[in-house]
Amino acid sequence: MQDLRRAGKIRAFGLSNIHGEERKELLPYKGQFVNCQDEYSLACRKWEQDLRTVQTELSVTPMTWGSLGQGILTGKYTKENTHFGTDDRRSREIYVNFHGEKLEKNLQVVEMMRPIAEAHDVPLAAVAIRFILDYLEDSVVLVGAKRPSQITGNLEAVGWHLTADEIRRLAEVSAE
Repeated sequence: MQDLRRAGKIRAFGLSNIHGEERKELLPYKGQFVNCQDEYSLACRKWEQDLRTVQTELSVTPMTWGSLGQGILTGKYTKENTHFGTDDRRSREIYVNFHGEKLEKNLQVVEMMRPIAEAHDVPLAAVAIRFILDYLEDSVVLVGAKRPSQITGNLEAVGWHLTADEIRRLAEVSAE
């Protein structure tokens, strides 16, 4: 990768999904990677400590994917509309945020997000994104969008911050 960078073929390179002991193998390469990408959101905080450790030990920027929890953190789902037919992709087990106890917990997180979104006059997706930016220092958030309105809503995460109390409440309700 360094040869490709020196040849001008790439500008930078990063890591993805580095957990536990794997990071120790990378310590000799500190300063060569620019980021570490991993799943992280209010619906999935299981890799939080790994992201923070890699950020510190390897001097990289955390880059999160799955930041809207497969869409559950947008607020459009409730107990009443989360019974999906077999032809719906969310009925598959890989969509973990829509099943069992995980779904119940995610719906609690969304309910905690609602008054915060109202207080800041932003969509719930903006609160989910802002939490990552405020809670995971110096992070970059990756989000997907199917429609221009979703891009506009996601951009509403910029230009404001959650209060310390809002961060605390969201961190508590989403703790794994």
